[in-house]
Amino acid sequence: MNKWLIAVFAALSVCYIGFSATVNNDASLLFSAALKVAPIVLLIACCFITTKPAYKLLALALSFGGCGDVLLAYGQFVPGLSAFLLGHLVYIAIWTVSYTHLRAHETPE
Repeated sequence: MNKWLIAVFAALSVCYIGFSATVNNDASLLFSAALKVAPIVLLIACCFITTKPAYKLLALALSFGGCGDVLLAYGQFVPGLSAFLLGHLVYIAIWTVSYTHLRAHETPE
């Protein structure tokens, strides 16, 4: 299953890169934004496959990033930047909790 997910993720990413060069109207802008967010949606779906709570937070952070991408594609700079900020704050929270958890379970030498 992992190879399949990687292949789909790579294919969606390549499609976005190839299509983004041809964006010239609102309809193609919508399609380009959808292609850009599609790999992120796939990653979010993968987060819900696992039962680890940290992955639910990761899905939230990825969601903010995807929203930021779409908002920036439509020229909404401040809202897009705000979405990315919220996503990065969630990433920091995940890292902090994970780091604290790992440090608490270290064995003393």
